[in-house]
Amino acid sequence: MKTKTLRTTTFAILSAGLLACAGHSGDASNASDTTPPASPESRFDAESLREHVRTLASDRFGGRQPGTEGERLTVDYLASAFEAAGLSPGNAGAWTQDVPFVAITTEGTPTLRIDGPDGSASPAIPADAVIGSRTGRTRVEVEAAPLLFAGYGVVAPDVGWDDYAGVDASGKAVIVLVNDPGFGSGDPDRFKGREMTYYGRWTYKYEECARQGAAACLIVHETEAAGYGFGVVQSSFGARTQFELDRVDAGPATPVVGWLSTEAARDLFARAGQDFDALRARAAMPGFQAEPLVGLSLDARVDSRVERGVSQNVVGTLAGRERPEEWVVVTAHWDHLGSVPNDDGGVDVYNGAIDNAGGLAAMIEIARALVADGGTARSVMFLAVTLEESGLLGARHYVANPLQPLAATVANVN
Repeated sequence: MKTKTLRTTTFAILSAGLLACAGHSGDASNASDTTPPASPESRFDAESLREHVRTLASDRFGGRQPGTEGERLTVDYLASAFEAAGLSPGNAGAWTQDVPFVAITTEGTPTLRIDGPDGSASPAIPADAVIGSRTGRTRVEVEAAPLLFAGYGVVAPDVGWDDYAGVDASGKAVIVLVNDPGFGSGDPDRFKGREMTYYGRWTYKYEECARQGAAACLIVHETEAAGYGFGVVQSSFGARTQFELDRVDAGPATPVVGWLSTEAARDLFARAGQDFDALRARAAMPGFQAEPLVGLSLDARVDSRVERGVSQNVVGTLAGRERPEEWVVVTAHWDHLGSVPNDDGGVDVYNGAIDNAGGLAAMIEIARALVADGGTARSVMFLAVTLEESGLLGARHYVANPLQPLAATVANVN
């Protein structure tokens, strides 16, 4: 009973925030004065929430990996649920928005070698390192790229932080830390303290390395800072097909990307006469400057199988009563990690009940409740995005190809 109450209360709080964004009464400042009492149909139904999660996280959906039968089942389920909730198709009469992607599967074992004055060493893959390529090329090679430690690899003009200030990272093999300087310092006033910002995400690290012209970008894994163990990196990044956006939406890509274990990073820094822990501490402080790992260079090669396909964002809309040209966008990602063969000859399904069938269930029930309650002043878009697990790709594609003007989008509730 306690769990049920907490879950229902959580969705009620989320809905209240959404109503404020959407201007439920036409004026959020006095919504409590004019909003009619909610009808029974507009209240959240705990059993409906559970049933959405049961279905979307069932083995039948196979872990909801894009490009599989699990995608078809998921997209059909969401479109039907949106329609049953009373939404309208959100893309010129269609429930979906195409998201062209490139599927990249590493073939064989990549090679990684660090050369230095004391000879060459190759971190064991995948025990000590995991590397790949998101360029969409079938073979990528990097030769004799000098190593550079760029701290957290962050360029954030909004907070006056630039880990690349005064250095040229072009052609370098850049090593960065996961998370951001707020986490590393523990200072609640730096970035967002222990709460990870976008600058702390692995996707951002690779994007910034690409903007800096780096030849390779390796993130040092730390379990607390990342929020997951190195085994997750090994299984999800190293052993699975990787996805990237096709066409211009993808932007530039660093040729070789990957992760190092903390132990491998300590050994690597020691070869350059550096103390990894001391440099890590300095990297979280204002004024940090990128540090070359003098005398060390990287060689790497990655072979990949490259296939192209199209995934789907799912979108439904509810027209606003008073300001229909203004939009609140409600998002949740529908994809998860799919299924993989196991050593027993069967298949392990990554069901993704929490990540993110629960979010989808909330979205569907919020849509139903808002329709039943007569809508809101502003229009609301319910956008279930694809390829989040691969780097927020469905969301990135939507921002590059919005179905409603971004300038008219007043809020996003994710």
